[in-house]
Amino acid sequence: MRKMILTVVMSLAFGVLNAATPTDNDVTALVDQTAADIAANAPDTFMKIFKASEPYINKENPELMAYVLTSEGKIEVHPKVGPTGQLVKNMEDSKGKKYYEEVLKKAEKLDATGWETYTVMKPDGTTFERKVYYKVVNGSNNKKYIVCSEKNVEK
Repeated sequence: MRKMILTVVMSLAFGVLNAATPTDNDVTALVDQTAADIAANAPDTFMKIFKASEPYINKENPELMAYVLTSEGKIEVHPKVGPTGQLVKNMEDSKGKKYYEEVLKKAEKLDATGWETYTVMKPDGTTFERKVYYKVVNGSNNKKYIVCSEKNVEK
């Protein structure tokens, strides 16, 4: 029950229950831009993400947003989730999959990119699939970060 509540809370925080779904290209372009900005000026980019500034959250489609994880699996910055530093590494989806742990394993190499799919349960008990796109970047502060964005999986 606790796992289901956490999944629903995180889903609401990510704005996924009734939002329009961005395209794969929208998601990858946002992650690429955010990674480039972090490489150039991590502190400035983090402040803009924290303040939910465009382009890091799309005001017309707030499901399209970027957030950043540390290599240890903590939220470095997110436009909708606070406080930062929350450990997500062990967070499970509605089927028990530790999907961020999978992202962290795959993101061990600098410049690694990829998609990871997970399942969300709505309050009515129905489920849907989401996927996280991630890209590893070395920030301007010489720290490794994992830039992420998500979307619903089209059926």
